[in-house]
Amino acid sequence: MKNKLLEVYAQKLSPEKRMVLLRQLQELKGTGLPKAGSHLEEIFVLQMRLYGIPTPIREHEFHPERRWRFDFAWVHLKVAVEIEGGVSSPRGRHTQLDGFVKDAEKYAIATEMGWRVFRYPAALINNEFAIKQIARVLGVKP
Repeated sequence: MKNKLLEVYAQKLSPEKRMVLLRQLQELKGTGLPKAGSHLEEIFVLQMRLYGIPTPIREHEFHPERRWRFDFAWVHLKVAVEIEGGVSSPRGRHTQLDGFVKDAEKYAIATEMGWRVFRYPAALINNEFAIKQIARVLGVKP
Protein backbone atom coordinates (compact mmCIF):
# COMPACT_ATOMS: atom_id res chain seq x y z
CA MET A 1 0.00 0.00 0.00
CA LYS A 2 0.97 3.57 -0.66
CA ASN A 3 1.14 4.98 2.86
CA LYS A 4 0.95 3.96 6.48
CA LEU A 5 -2.44 5.57 7.16
CA LEU A 6 -4.00 3.68 4.25
CA GLU A 7 -2.42 0.43 5.47
CA VAL A 8 -3.83 0.95 8.98
CA TYR A 9 -7.29 1.66 7.52
CA ALA A 10 -7.13 -1.42 5.26
CA GLN A 11 -6.24 -3.68 8.20
CA LYS A 12 -9.48 -2.67 9.94
CA LEU A 13 -11.59 -3.82 6.98
CA SER A 14 -13.11 -7.23 6.53
CA PRO A 15 -11.21 -9.42 4.03
CA GLU A 16 -13.94 -8.83 1.42
CA LYS A 17 -13.81 -5.04 1.78
CA ARG A 18 -10.00 -5.13 1.77
CA MET A 19 -10.04 -6.94 -1.58
CA VAL A 20 -12.47 -4.38 -3.01
CA LEU A 21 -10.20 -1.60 -1.73
CA LEU A 22 -7.17 -3.16 -3.42
CA ARG A 23 -9.11 -3.51 -6.69
CA GLN A 24 -10.17 0.15 -6.44
CA LEU A 25 -6.55 1.18 -5.91
CA GLN A 26 -5.52 -0.79 -8.99
CA GLU A 27 -8.28 0.83 -11.07
CA LEU A 28 -7.20 4.32 -9.95
CA LYS A 29 -3.59 3.85 -11.07
CA GLY A 30 -2.90 5.80 -14.21
CA THR A 31 -6.46 7.13 -14.56
CA GLY A 32 -5.46 10.77 -14.38
CA LEU A 33 -7.96 11.35 -11.58
CA PRO A 34 -7.05 14.27 -9.35
CA LYS A 35 -4.86 13.23 -6.44
CA ALA A 36 -6.22 13.85 -3.00
CA GLY A 37 -4.71 16.66 -1.00
CA SER A 38 -3.96 14.48 2.03
CA HIS A 39 -3.81 10.87 3.12
CA LEU A 40 -7.16 11.31 4.89
CA GLU A 41 -8.67 12.64 1.67
CA GLU A 42 -7.28 9.62 -0.20
CA ILE A 43 -9.01 7.31 2.27
CA PHE A 44 -12.26 9.26 1.94
CA VAL A 45 -12.09 9.05 -1.88
CA LEU A 46 -11.63 5.28 -1.67
CA GLN A 47 -14.49 5.00 0.81
CA MET A 48 -16.75 6.93 -1.56
CA ARG A 49 -15.94 4.45 -4.32
CA LEU A 50 -16.53 1.48 -2.00
CA TYR A 51 -19.91 2.87 -0.91
CA GLY A 52 -21.01 3.91 -4.41
CA ILE A 53 -21.25 7.59 -3.55
CA PRO A 54 -21.50 9.94 -6.55
CA THR A 55 -18.26 11.73 -7.41
CA PRO A 56 -18.14 15.19 -5.82
CA ILE A 57 -16.41 18.30 -7.08
CA ARG A 58 -12.92 18.55 -5.56
CA GLU A 59 -11.70 21.86 -4.15
CA HIS A 60 -14.95 23.65 -5.03
CA GLU A 61 -14.66 27.43 -4.68
CA PHE A 62 -18.06 28.31 -3.25
CA HIS A 63 -17.87 32.03 -2.51
CA PRO A 64 -18.08 34.65 -5.30
CA GLU A 65 -15.52 37.01 -3.73
CA ARG A 66 -13.42 34.97 -1.31
CA ARG A 67 -11.15 32.14 -2.41
CA TRP A 68 -12.72 29.70 0.04
CA ARG A 69 -12.90 26.09 -1.08
CA PHE A 70 -14.48 22.88 0.15
CA ASP A 71 -12.49 19.65 0.01
CA PHE A 72 -15.51 17.87 -1.53
CA ALA A 73 -18.82 19.34 -2.71
CA TRP A 74 -22.03 18.04 -4.23
CA VAL A 75 -22.92 21.45 -5.61
CA HIS A 76 -26.44 20.63 -6.80
CA LEU A 77 -27.34 19.61 -3.21
CA LYS A 78 -25.21 22.27 -1.49
CA VAL A 79 -23.55 19.55 0.59
CA ALA A 80 -19.85 19.88 1.42
CA VAL A 81 -17.24 17.84 3.27
CA GLU A 82 -14.17 19.26 4.93
CA ILE A 83 -11.47 16.84 6.07
CA GLU A 84 -9.90 18.33 9.18
CA GLY A 85 -6.37 17.02 9.32
CA GLY A 86 -3.90 18.11 11.95
CA VAL A 87 -6.42 18.57 14.76
CA SER A 88 -4.34 16.42 17.09
CA SER A 89 -1.24 18.53 16.49
CA PRO A 90 -0.76 21.58 18.71
CA ARG A 91 0.70 23.35 15.66
CA GLY A 92 -2.05 22.31 13.24
CA ARG A 93 -3.88 25.02 11.30
CA HIS A 94 -7.26 24.02 12.70
CA THR A 95 -6.09 24.20 16.32
CA GLN A 96 -4.28 27.56 16.20
CA LEU A 97 -6.49 30.50 17.19
CA ASP A 98 -6.07 32.36 13.89
CA GLY A 99 -6.79 29.26 11.79
CA PHE A 100 -9.73 28.29 13.98
CA VAL A 101 -11.29 31.78 13.68
CA LYS A 102 -10.80 31.83 9.89
CA ASP A 103 -12.40 28.38 9.60
CA ALA A 104 -15.34 29.51 11.78
CA GLU A 105 -15.90 32.52 9.50
CA LYS A 106 -15.75 30.34 6.38
CA TYR A 107 -18.25 27.80 7.75
CA ALA A 108 -20.60 30.50 9.09
CA ILE A 109 -20.72 32.22 5.69
CA ALA A 110 -21.18 28.88 3.92
CA THR A 111 -24.13 28.07 6.20
CA GLU A 112 -25.59 31.52 5.54
CA MET A 113 -25.34 30.74 1.81
CA GLY A 114 -27.38 27.56 2.32
CA TRP A 115 -24.55 24.99 2.43
CA ARG A 116 -24.59 21.96 4.71
CA VAL A 117 -20.94 21.54 5.71
CA PHE A 118 -19.78 18.30 7.33
CA ARG A 119 -16.39 18.48 9.06
CA TYR A 120 -14.52 15.28 9.85
CA PRO A 121 -11.25 14.63 11.69
CA ALA A 122 -9.18 11.48 11.13
CA ALA A 123 -11.00 9.38 13.73
CA LEU A 124 -14.37 9.84 11.97
CA ILE A 125 -12.85 8.98 8.60
CA ASN A 126 -11.07 5.89 9.90
CA ASN A 127 -14.07 4.46 11.78
CA GLU A 128 -16.32 5.10 8.72
CA PHE A 129 -18.70 7.38 10.61
CA ALA A 130 -18.09 10.12 8.00
CA ILE A 131 -18.71 8.00 4.93
CA LYS A 132 -21.82 6.39 6.42
CA GLN A 133 -23.24 9.77 7.35
CA ILE A 134 -22.56 11.22 3.90
CA ALA A 135 -24.16 8.15 2.32
CA ARG A 136 -27.30 8.80 4.38
CA VAL A 137 -27.29 12.53 3.60
CA LEU A 138 -26.96 11.84 -0.13
CA GLY A 139 -29.55 9.04 -0.01
CA VAL A 140 -27.10 6.31 -1.00
CA LYS A 141 -27.69 2.84 0.43
CA PRO A 142 -24.34 1.35 1.55
